[in-house]
Amino acid sequence: PATVERVRRREIEEAEEVLSKEDIKASSMSFYPSHVEVYLDTGVKTFISSEKNIINSIKVLVLILRQISLEGRQPRSVDLRYDKVIVSYD
Repeated sequence: PATVERVRRREIEEAEEVLSKEDIKASSMSFYPSHVEVYLDTGVKTFISSEKNIINSIKVLVLILRQISLEGRQPRSVDLRYDKVIVSYD
């Protein structure tokens, strides 16, 4: 339990650091047994599987958000829990 909490805390700090380097701000992160929900200050809700490395998933999220931004679109949510990324728009 204490070790799991330390690992999770380190993951949170690393995730925040990756987001910060990319000038992406998370308004909150919620941890559940099967997934992590990251709410960005832009209103985008992101789902990341707890089974996957959160840092790698955040890096994928950054790439997806860059591509979507180049297309001039704003997603409502990005779901990285599955093999294929699911992006939802309003």
